[in-house]
Amino acid sequence: MSSGDNLNVNQKNYGAIVNDPVSVKNKLMDEITANINNLIESLGIIKRYIPKIGTKYDNTILRNSVQNVETASTKIVTDTHKKVQELVQLIKKLDKLSQLQGGKLSEKFREVVMEYNTVQREFSTKMKYAPLPNNPEVKQLEDNGNTGGENEESAVSQMIVQHNLELERDVAVDRQIRMQQIEENVMDVNQIMKDLNGMINQQGESIVSIEDAIDRTAGNIESGTDELFTAYQRQRKKRIRKLICSSVILVILVIVIVYMIVS
Repeated sequence: MSSGDNLNVNQKNYGAIVNDPVSVKNKLMDEITANINNLIESLGIIKRYIPKIGTKYDNTILRNSVQNVETASTKIVTDTHKKVQELVQLIKKLDKLSQLQGGKLSEKFREVVMEYNTVQREFSTKMKYAPLPNNPEVKQLEDNGNTGGENEESAVSQMIVQHNLELERDVAVDRQIRMQQIEENVMDVNQIMKDLNGMINQQGESIVSIEDAIDRTAGNIESGTDELFTAYQRQRKKRIRKLICSSVILVILVIVIVYMIVS
């Protein structure tokens, strides 16, 4: 067989592994679990910084940083939603245990997305209504203007006013763009929540029936184990009774034999 044939064989084997439903299921579940953990971590970051918005610790850098985390988190939600949809379709063809595992993981994802959606709305409200403290750059210009001489006061004041107007315009435009992005993210997550609710509600009855079946199986196994133990105990008692009877008969025979010999 040539090296080219070996390569083809390896490719076929690799393809078989990749297309194996159980392998695909395991891969999807690992990826979904990792994404859920990343989303939980991002949630913690957003929660820590939301209380600072609108306070003396607030600034443009902080808001931009939190929004970057929020945007990345929304992308995680979107990507994971697609993977969950793929997993749900896949496990329908697999065994009951796989269906139960997939259903539980889907439910966990929905719980985290619900929490994220709540935090995301709070962040959006804060960003929209909490005033941003004065820009340090403006304060620096004002301080510099106050140190100038009387002849320079008018020119410096005009420069400060012009700079402030330009800065406020830039900040307003950037704020509008960012708020629009946040609102779009909130709408995307809202739609994903609706899809998840519908999908998991459909799974609900199936998961409950699977859990009941597993509980019944476990109960049957336990009952069967108890019956086996009871049967073992009965057999053991029978063997003990037989042993006692045999011992008594043996003793009687010995006594009879000794009596005959002595007579």
